[in-house]
Amino acid sequence: MSVVQEKHIPVLYGELIESLHFFETGKNIVVDCTLGLGGHASWVLQKLGKWDVFIGLDCDTDNLASATARLLEVLKDVKKESQPTVYCIHSNFSELDEVVTNIWKYAPINQWKTLSELGKLTCVYADLGVSSVHFDTPERGFSFRFDGPLDMRLDSSRGKTAADLIDTLPYEKMAEIFRVYGDESRAGFIAKKIIEARTIAPIKTTKELGDIVIKAWRDSLPRIFQALRIAVNDEYASLEKMLKTACDNLAPNGTLSIISFHSGEDRIVKHFFREKSTPERDSITGQDTTPGILEIVTKKPITPSDREIADNSRSRSALLRVARKK
Repeated sequence: MSVVQEKHIPVLYGELIESLHFFETGKNIVVDCTLGLGGHASWVLQKLGKWDVFIGLDCDTDNLASATARLLEVLKDVKKESQPTVYCIHSNFSELDEVVTNIWKYAPINQWKTLSELGKLTCVYADLGVSSVHFDTPERGFSFRFDGPLDMRLDSSRGKTAADLIDTLPYEKMAEIFRVYGDESRAGFIAKKIIEARTIAPIKTTKELGDIVIKAWRDSLPRIFQALRIAVNDEYASLEKMLKTACDNLAPNGTLSIISFHSGEDRIVKHFFREKSTPERDSITGQDTTPGILEIVTKKPITPSDREIADNSRSRSALLRVARKK
């Protein structure tokens, strides 16, 4: 196992695993939408058998390679004929519909035979946000703690970088991104300062952007970086699309478990669960016409214990919400 994997600590590890509902009859189909370094997945695999399917998605090719190696290591202790079928797929979770609809396009990491189709999903889970590896790698450009290229793409193979957005966004759009994605009260003022700076010289590095924001208002720095990262990766729209696909494809009693890290993400999850658990009503009679399709398992989000926060300070803001398909 690599040094990076050894340092990696999955957030709300036990709580997430406990929330998953496995069918005793077998034929579980489990989807990890944010495979990362395989922390949660390595435990899930130990619960699955020969008739089960595990699908891990990640848009970061480095993470995907590390997770694949880790899961193959786990599978070494299981006889080939008793192993679940395991997929590790390079994909953003917004493309979950493409994956479950066209599973025949992908090759399992441990079996020679591909599946022609999938049934309904047993468990879908996601650990949202950016991994510690991304924040701790200056070359990825996620953190203002290091000087590096202003990139912020979760998938380095495609899409515009943060530097591209900073260089081209008009004032109104930049301010909107800071306000909506970062809850930044000084969004307009900071956007104005950035645009003034870019007319003098291109803003290409995390340090260059950080220096501008610090001069404008130091306390806004983490919110500006968060907002820019969300915009670069279209995180909110991707989350909404994934939630809908997961809900549509869940089997009865199947579970949807989501760990979020800031208010914007959590708000999307909370509202989606509430919407899908609320019966549709006739606008004239006020009578329920169609029952809700989800049951909310966590009336309040599950938060890390004091012990976990002490061991891993980055878990402090984590919130786990769970729903079950009716």
